[in-house]
Amino acid sequence: MSNYFRIVQHRLALRGWFALRTRFFRKSLSDAEFFKLFAFEAKSAEEFLRLFARQSRHDFFFNLGNRKEFFLQLLSRHDSPQNVIMRAEALLGDKVSLFGASHRFENGWNWGLDLKTKREFDTSSFFTKVSIPSGSGSDIKFPWELSRFHFAWTLGKAYWLTNRLAYKEKFIALVSDWQAKNPFGYGINWHNAMEVAIRAANLVAGFYFFCDGESDAPFWISLLKLLYEHGDYIEHNLEYTRRSGNHLVADALGLLTLGVFFKQTKKGQKWIRGAKKILEEEIFAQTFYDGVDYEMSVAYHRFVAEMFFVALVLMERQKTPFEAGYKARLQRMLDFVFHYLKPDGSAPLVGDSDDGRFFNVNPDADLNNHLDLLSAASVVFSRADYKAFARNYSELALWLLGAEGFERFQRLPSQPLKRESKLFRNSGFAIMQSENAHVFIDAGELGKRGWGGHGHNDTFSFELFANGANFVTDSGTLCYTSDRALRNRFRSIRAHNGVMIDDEELAEFAGDFKVKKDPTRPRISKWESSADEDVLEAEHFAYRALPEPVAHKRRFHLKKRENLFIVSDALSAIGEHKAEWNFHFAPEIELEQIGSRKIVATSQNGATLSIEFDAEGKDVIISDDLVSRRYGESEKAKTLRLRQTFRRELEFQIRFSF
Repeated sequence: MSNYFRIVQHRLALRGWFALRTRFFRKSLSDAEFFKLFAFEAKSAEEFLRLFARQSRHDFFFNLGNRKEFFLQLLSRHDSPQNVIMRAEALLGDKVSLFGASHRFENGWNWGLDLKTKREFDTSSFFTKVSIPSGSGSDIKFPWELSRFHFAWTLGKAYWLTNRLAYKEKFIALVSDWQAKNPFGYGINWHNAMEVAIRAANLVAGFYFFCDGESDAPFWISLLKLLYEHGDYIEHNLEYTRRSGNHLVADALGLLTLGVFFKQTKKGQKWIRGAKKILEEEIFAQTFYDGVDYEMSVAYHRFVAEMFFVALVLMERQKTPFEAGYKARLQRMLDFVFHYLKPDGSAPLVGDSDDGRFFNVNPDADLNNHLDLLSAASVVFSRADYKAFARNYSELALWLLGAEGFERFQRLPSQPLKRESKLFRNSGFAIMQSENAHVFIDAGELGKRGWGGHGHNDTFSFELFANGANFVTDSGTLCYTSDRALRNRFRSIRAHNGVMIDDEELAEFAGDFKVKKDPTRPRISKWESSADEDVLEAEHFAYRALPEPVAHKRRFHLKKRENLFIVSDALSAIGEHKAEWNFHFAPEIELEQIGSRKIVATSQNGATLSIEFDAEGKDVIISDDLVSRRYGESEKAKTLRLRQTFRRELEFQIRFSF
C-alpha cells in the first residue's frame, strides 16, 4: 500500500471523520458503558478496578510486584533516593524545569505555557484549528514536553521509595488538572498524535506506579477512560506523510502500549494488530539497509531505536514477538549506536536533537549519553560487546527488563571492549577509531531522501574525539520553531565542519524541517580500514549547481599509530570563488594561535590537539561562537574559520595531531 493512499486514508478520511464526530457528535462514555467494553463483568467501580488491575498486572514493563527491596537497591545505584525525593518535592511545590528554564506555578499549572517567554499557547481551539506559529520567539516544545507527563516517573519512584502518599496524591491532582484544562480534542496538547501517544504511555506508567488498591476508584476509572480516548485519537490521526518519520513510530508505539493495556477489549486487540503492522513496516521504510535512521540525525536515530526496542520488549512479554526481520533490522540500528558513541559514551551532535525520549526515566541523566539503550539491548540480544561498552545495567534496562534482566546481564560473558572502524555505506556515515581517537564522519545525504527533515546541511562534516576529550564538534540544534534565524544558523553549513563556497548553502531551506532540494548526491569513492590507518574519500555535487560550478572532493585519513588525523579538500571550479572552512570546538576547549599556520587546542582535562595547515593566501580567524549540547541551551565556544579566494583549482589540507 503506497503512502499516498495512506495519506488519503488516514490524514484525510479517518482524521476528517474523527474531527467531525469529536466536535459535533461526541458523547462521553458513562462508567457502565465503558465497563461493557471489557471481557469481564463488574457491578461497581471498585470491582471493575480490581478486575482490571488483576487482568492487566503483567501487561506493562513493571508492576507493583517489582516494588521490593532488591529492585529498589538496583534503582538506587542509578538515581539516588535523595535526588529522587528532591525532584519529587520540587513537583509538590509546583516547580518544574524544562530545556534550561525553571518555573514555579503560583496559581495552578498552565499546560499551555512557554516557561521562558511566559507566552500562552492556544488551549481552547479545536485541534484541527490550532496553529503553531514559527519565528514567534516562543517555543511550543515547552507545553508539549510538560504534557508528556515524564514526571510520573519521578513521583512514582519517590512513592515506591518512601511510601509517602503525597506523591501519589500529586500525580492524581496533576492528571485531574490536565484533564480539566485540556478537554478532549481541544488545544495544542491535542495537536498531533505523537504528543498524545507519548503522554498516554507515561500515564500508563503512572497507573502501574500508583494504582495499588481500590481507593480513589473514581479517579482511576476516569484515567482509564481518558487513556481509552487517547487510543481513539491516535487510531484516527496517525501521522502518515509521503516520507513518514519518528512521529509515526511514536504514534504506533503509543497505540501498541494502549492496545496491550486494553487488550480485554475489541478495540485494544485492533490497536495491537494495527500498531504492530505499522512498526514492522516503518522499521524498514525509515532506515537504510545498514540500520541508520533516514532522518540523518544521531539523536533521532537513538529516539527511534528506543521506540522500536520498547515495542520489541513489550511484544515479547505478550508472547507475540515481531517477525525475525524486524529484530534483525533493530540489531543493525543498535550496532550503529555501538559504533557512533565516543569512548566516554557521548553521542555526536550530528543533526537535530530535542532531547526526545519516549520514557524519560531520569531527568537528571545525560541525554547525550546513549549507553543506557545499549545496556538494555545487551540483555535482549545477548551481546557481550554491548555490555562491555555499557559496563553497567542501566536504569532504562531496569524499568524495561526488571531484576530478571539484571540477572541475565550478569550472566553475559565479560570480555575486553573492542570496537573497530566501520563504514555504514548505505547512509554514508563512517566511524574511524584507534586507541586514542574516535572520528565520526557524515558523508551522506542531508536527510529523509532529499527532504532534509531533522538532518542539517552538514555533508562532509565530522567530529573528532582524541585522548579522552571532545575537540572538534558539531554545533548542535538549540531551537526549532521559536526563532527561524537561529534555527537556520544551527542547520547551516557554516555551523558545521565543512567547506562553504561563495556564502551559499548546500541546500536552500524551505521551512523549519525541510529543504527545497538536496543537490549534494554524495558519493563515496574509497574506504579502506586496517590496523594502521583508515581512509575515506568522497565527493558531493551541491556546488555544481552554481552559475560557475564547483566540484568538492574530501579525503579523511586517520593514521592510527602516528596519532594523526588529516582532512584534505580538492576544489575545482570555473571562474573565481570564495572558499570558507569552519572548524568548531567544544565549549571546554581553548585555542592558542602559534605563528600563522598552527593552532594548539587544549581541553580542561589537559589533553592537547595540534592543528596545522597552509595559511598562505588565507584569512585565519578564531572567533567566539555557540554550541548547543542540549535543546534550548547554548554554551560559548571557539571556531576556527579560514577563508580564501581561488580560481580554477585549490587544494587544502589540515592536520590534527594528538
